[in-house]
Amino acid sequence: MPGPRSKGCAICKIRKIKCDQQWPTCSPCRRKGATCPGPAPLVRHGTTDRKPNSTDGKIPLSTPRSAPSTLADHVAAQLVRHLKTAPDRGIVIQTRYLKDLPKRLSQNSSLRDTISLFYTVWANHCRQKPAVDFITLPEYGKAIRSLRLALSSDQAFTIETLASATILHRAEEVFNPSHHKVMHQQGIASLMAAIGKPNRNDEFQTTLMAEIFIIMVPHSVATGWKNNLNTPDWKDAIEKNLSSCIQNEEARSQFRLTLRKCGDMVSRLPTLVHMIRTSGPGVGQDERKAELKKEFQKTIMGLQRRIIALVGKLIQVGEITEEKDPKSIAGTSYSFSSVTLAQMLLSMQSFHLGFARMLYDWSLAEHFPDVGAQYQNLKELCVHIWKHIKFLRNLEPFVASATPRGLYITLELANPEQKSHLLDLFAEINCFLRRLSSDREEMERQILSQARLLTGRRP
Repeated sequence: MPGPRSKGCAICKIRKIKCDQQWPTCSPCRRKGATCPGPAPLVRHGTTDRKPNSTDGKIPLSTPRSAPSTLADHVAAQLVRHLKTAPDRGIVIQTRYLKDLPKRLSQNSSLRDTISLFYTVWANHCRQKPAVDFITLPEYGKAIRSLRLALSSDQAFTIETLASATILHRAEEVFNPSHHKVMHQQGIASLMAAIGKPNRNDEFQTTLMAEIFIIMVPHSVATGWKNNLNTPDWKDAIEKNLSSCIQNEEARSQFRLTLRKCGDMVSRLPTLVHMIRTSGPGVGQDERKAELKKEFQKTIMGLQRRIIALVGKLIQVGEITEEKDPKSIAGTSYSFSSVTLAQMLLSMQSFHLGFARMLYDWSLAEHFPDVGAQYQNLKELCVHIWKHIKFLRNLEPFVASATPRGLYITLELANPEQKSHLLDLFAEINCFLRRLSSDREEMERQILSQARLLTGRRP
């Protein structure tokens, strides 16, 4: 026979403290800064009463069958509940492996505490609460401590700990407005090297590696890290996962070839950055520089042809729709079959623009004769990126704020009218994290500084 029921919240139940039931947030949760789950009757001695529709739904999630009895169960239940209310939200589509996490939380305390933080900041956003510096969140301190403990234990080199570091990085990038965020790329790189090859048949691993690929490309460029994501074992799994957002087989094949071309460019970027920072006439170097410039130009034009062909194919098969748009600075706007496809295409186009801008800056410093043609090509590449703006404006602000910074590079290539439109967009995106100044002149200065950083002109 079941014992007496506790009508307090699940967190107070787990912590074995008295809940005053001051809904919507009880006093203990308010003092702890925790997200109160509200009244959730729990029955002692293992018998449970489930709340109606608390875990029912069509999304194939791993859900606890009984009321939460451990902290891991509670965090898993929170995540499952939130995923069900947002199956089409950008963050769910971006981070597709979230649905596989509930069943893994009890295996790894670091993953449990990182997901607790992720859930908290995500839920606060959905409640339209302002973003706050993570350093003020108890959940953040706990997540950092748990990750450190995991890294010094026998759980250090597991896929769950790698997922924990990846999600912590993602949470910082998307939800933390601080200018002094902790970035976790170096830790992710070390874990990947220790864990070794991914299991291509494990959907959780391949989806996780696809997200890591997006995170680690800028790290590879900035530090010269040997990008083992570009080796066959990693590359095949990542390409397969990222291309799954495209239904048409022929278009999917073209997407993978384009993605592979981007990977080839990544390996060349550290050399180009070095050449930009050491540009100038040198004895016996002019011939070598001309050869390098020719190689870079060939790589850039090769990727440009790939992207143009890919976009044409995606439009042909209906994955992208291009429509006239008198309000767009590009003249037309894109609509996409999925957020993932939109963000991946924008990433590739932005990456290509950045590479082309770097070559232009180097050519300008070295007085190469074709700088005029290069500059005109840069202006045309900006137009292709601007066709994404209407789609970005329809996304949730925190999803749009995490889009590639290639749009920043277009600002310094825009005319005054185009620049005004772009600053309007950046002001809209900035309303969530407020990482940029609200003063337009200062905002423009900050963005141009970021553009110089992204294209190797500033350390």
